[in-house]
Amino acid sequence: MKKLYFSPGMLVVTTLLSLAAISAADSPPANTIPIISMKTGQDPTCEDISLEVICKLLWHNFDGIWVEGWLNGTVGTPAALCDSTHATMVLAPARLQELGNSPVHRWGRYTPVTIHSEKAYIRPTPDFSSIADTAYATDVITDIRNRCSTLASNAADYSCIWYYDIFNEGPAWQLYRMKSDAKPYDDYFPSMYTQDTMMVHIDSTGVFSWVKWKSDSIYNAASVYCPSVSVCFSAIHHIDSLRYDTLGFDSTGWAGCVPGVQLGTIHQQANSIRAYFNTKYLEYSPDLPYRIHNNYPERMDLNTYPVRMAGHDWQENRDSITVLGSATDLWMLEHYEEILDSTFSAASSGPFPINYHPQGFGRTGGRAIWEITENQPPDPPDTTINYEAYSYRIPSPAEFRMLCNIGLLRGAKGVFPYSIRSYSGDFDSLGVPHHHDTGLLDENLIPFDDPYENWVYRDRPVSDYYYAPPDSIPPWTAADGSQFDPFYTVPSRPIPAVGDDKNRENYLVWKFAPYARLWNSVKKTFGQIATVAPELSRLWWWYSGNRYDNASISYYGTEPQYFADPQVRVFTDSTESTCYLFHVNRFCRANNNPFKISVNSDSFPRTTDFSVYALDHSRRFIIEGSEPSLGIFEFLDTLDAGEARLLEMFDGSLAADIRITDPDLSPVLPADGDTLTDYRSVQGETVNILARFYNMGTGSLNRVQVYLRDDTYGVMLDTAEVSFTGLSTDSCWKVDRDDAIFSWDTRNANIGVHRLSVYTQQLLNEPDSEDNSATLVYMIRPRDYATEVLDDPWDMTEATGSGAPDWHTDDITAMSGWESTFSDSISGMFEGEITDPSTSAGTMQMSTGSSTGDWIDTSLYQNLTLAAKAERSLDIEVHWIDEHSVEHYIDLGEDVTTTWSEIGPIDLQSLNSEWDDEDATSFWLEFSCGSNLSTAVRIGWIKLTE
Repeated sequence: MKKLYFSPGMLVVTTLLSLAAISAADSPPANTIPIISMKTGQDPTCEDISLEVICKLLWHNFDGIWVEGWLNGTVGTPAALCDSTHATMVLAPARLQELGNSPVHRWGRYTPVTIHSEKAYIRPTPDFSSIADTAYATDVITDIRNRCSTLASNAADYSCIWYYDIFNEGPAWQLYRMKSDAKPYDDYFPSMYTQDTMMVHIDSTGVFSWVKWKSDSIYNAASVYCPSVSVCFSAIHHIDSLRYDTLGFDSTGWAGCVPGVQLGTIHQQANSIRAYFNTKYLEYSPDLPYRIHNNYPERMDLNTYPVRMAGHDWQENRDSITVLGSATDLWMLEHYEEILDSTFSAASSGPFPINYHPQGFGRTGGRAIWEITENQPPDPPDTTINYEAYSYRIPSPAEFRMLCNIGLLRGAKGVFPYSIRSYSGDFDSLGVPHHHDTGLLDENLIPFDDPYENWVYRDRPVSDYYYAPPDSIPPWTAADGSQFDPFYTVPSRPIPAVGDDKNRENYLVWKFAPYARLWNSVKKTFGQIATVAPELSRLWWWYSGNRYDNASISYYGTEPQYFADPQVRVFTDSTESTCYLFHVNRFCRANNNPFKISVNSDSFPRTTDFSVYALDHSRRFIIEGSEPSLGIFEFLDTLDAGEARLLEMFDGSLAADIRITDPDLSPVLPADGDTLTDYRSVQGETVNILARFYNMGTGSLNRVQVYLRDDTYGVMLDTAEVSFTGLSTDSCWKVDRDDAIFSWDTRNANIGVHRLSVYTQQLLNEPDSEDNSATLVYMIRPRDYATEVLDDPWDMTEATGSGAPDWHTDDITAMSGWESTFSDSISGMFEGEITDPSTSAGTMQMSTGSSTGDWIDTSLYQNLTLAAKAERSLDIEVHWIDEHSVEHYIDLGEDVTTTWSEIGPIDLQSLNSEWDDEDATSFWLEFSCGSNLSTAVRIGWIKLTE
């Protein structure tokens, strides 16, 4: 930071901040470390990406999503939602992806012939055994240009797209295929590198280079933002061990056994990355000479997944691995850290930004976990756990935080946790998957600890074959049945899920609760990243003189059992005038770990400031260390499991510098004093936005104007003032913070999403003005009749006691056309059967209170929504009686289908203008169809909203 000092008179008062720092289009703000949820949607699963999902991710400190598909297909809706919420999208465009991986569409540069040959490009058969098709270079260029043009045209409708991710793990795939002689024509796919297994050159006539050039050229010609083309690298390496001395490659980079094939070394990994950032493009024409152009990528992604199941074939004695953080865990972590070091060092010449994918998933089911043979139905007892060696293990929350931080330690500029969604893979002839991998959320992007009724009829498989009980596998329970993670004890297993439906519900709720731990922890982890991002995002390892290694960290005391050494790296900015230390606690078994960090100032230029004080950007205060010998500075710090810290060395004086980041904003409902975890409330409620502003300098600031603005509608909502006395070396470990509380009256706010920004007035000569704003997405919901008027939503909550109705909920007051017996197998769910829906509709009378004040104001409450499924598709009619005892009805034109779905909102007034003539004194639904068979119906909730 520049050493400037503010006096109150230096403030420049302005009523509106230039919103350049509140970027909404194309790429995330430069002073952030974006958090992107990987595998959010892939073609058909993009249909699960709703506004609710996008907001839920943003409220957990994600910045955006990764999706695969095509913009004029399944990806269009998620892209529109990202635009509306200002979320970022990384897109894997299906029609560019298939040039590398589709048996029908892929092309590869066939290097045994010249670029002029009619066989310059080939498309092999699906098994790569022979050539199925050939093409001239001009034909392939035309194909690529057409695909890129279509993509650019479709992308023009959206502002959320950051970049295109293609040829996932392509470098490792192509190297493996080049080294394996099993298939004669697979060496050229995906078409990225020349046929040199040392991976030192990207083929300038390869499909990757041509796709990148053509895509960039189309955007450049239009003079608009260009979502550049990028590639995700996996690990090129192999592991020599007792049982796996010749490892091949699968989608993780190394897991299967292929005799005689070793994927490669970390040196080839580094070569492949240097070649990637030195990509050239050959401008092909029928006439010589060819022209070669620089075609440098702007960034790359990297995935490394080091958290594995220990035991079985990996070690002689599986039962010896009973704890998190064993020697085997540490060995695997350090192996992958070598790969990280090799990768980031190879990208240092730019330095080029790397978006790092920390492991957020693990293998919890399938034959990879259970003792079960292929083509056997998946019905294992819980005594047959026998997980495969090297299977992915779900990281504990502390391990996940550590994985994020070891990426930041090496200079990652984005954190993309994989995977947000759970999924199965490698299906056998019976459709049974070899493995089931569990991500942060379930198959429908629903948290694992959501209420039972929210997911029991969705796509989450409840069989233990897919989700093993948490008292059977790590990270919850060790192989010998002991506690695996010292931070968590699995509750006792309830009554087995057999016979009684309530027992089944209790068992499944118990089983899935531990699976939610990681999701419930990431908001805090990502918030810690966002806190330091304004500073860390612009820093790189201090490469000159190899100074990045000129600091040390050690445990301050007696090391505990299973200890993992901490790590520290030296960072600096583009001026190489300030020393920063980023250190990580890799020990994930305990909190409050004491460490000593040391740095020798003699290793740095004399213009670099050092003192016994350091600015702690993670906690936003000054800490005091010591100088035990001349030029040696030491600092003591205490870190929780997996935690990291960013320290800035300085001489004790820094200009006043305001900082606020997105996690510093908290919505509060003043009516009840609750701080909201989900940022939403109904229209009409007053919402307070608590904004925590920090001063990162020792100078003072008085009466700084701060603002709350609704960016979605361009409305200024409120203003306030904050003042700061300045950080002081006389009061270390104390923040200089002032809170502003903004009030937002939502009576006139539009229903839907509002992007709110909080920012300061412009300040003269502030060292860093880009961290003076923060945003949050807030959702205004329509008022619901039953909730607002009756104070009892129609959510089918069970009625208890002797007076409870036969249908088990007081939300319904009368029934006709139904079987006399109603089941109650699922909490919060109506369950009944219509006797004969072809002759007598199933009628469901909803509660409308007991007084005239409870009647439905039809001019206000007009939209009907319900969540339901039925054994057969059912028509829905709405009936009501007005205050003059006249009955009316509406055919909704919508069906309850055989799959669980949310129907609506349906505007009743638009279907029948009589709806808003008078208040409704009673209200009921009728369900019918052409079948005379008894039809089971399940309803989760019904809403009648504004």
